[in-house]
This record gives sequence, C-alpha cells and structure tokens, in this order.
Amino acid sequence: MRESGPWTYAAVNVLHLLGVAALFGSILVIDLRLLGLGRRVPLASLPTAITPITVTGLVLALTTGAALLA
Repeated sequence: MRESGPWTYAAVNVLHLLGVAALFGSILVIDLRLLGLGRRVPLASLPTAITPITVTGLVLALTTGAALLA
C-alpha cells in the first residue's frame, strides 16, 4: 500500500466503507420489513432483490479489508 501511491489508502478505505454500508444497509432493510415497515412490499420477494447487494457489499468489504490489513 505504501508504494502504490498517495491516494491508494484513501480510495481503498472509501471502498471498504461503501462495502460495509451496503452490507449492513441491506440487512437493515430486511429487518425493518420484518418489524412492519413497508407492508406493501411482499416479504417473499424482498430477499431475492436484496441478496445481490448484500453479497456485493460482503465481497467488497472483505477484499478491501484484506488490502487495508496488508
């Protein structure tokens, strides 16, 4: 990370935060629906719409987390 440029750490850190926000934000949407918010949205269709966002956030957070740790 040190030899790759002055803005590399900042860019990887921003990507890491976006990944964590996507991961926990998608979980929050499902939790809020289970608590009763957004009753117009069928509960059965919600996980199929949210799963790609959750997986993308997890992969992004894991890869950038490993880069920050290196």
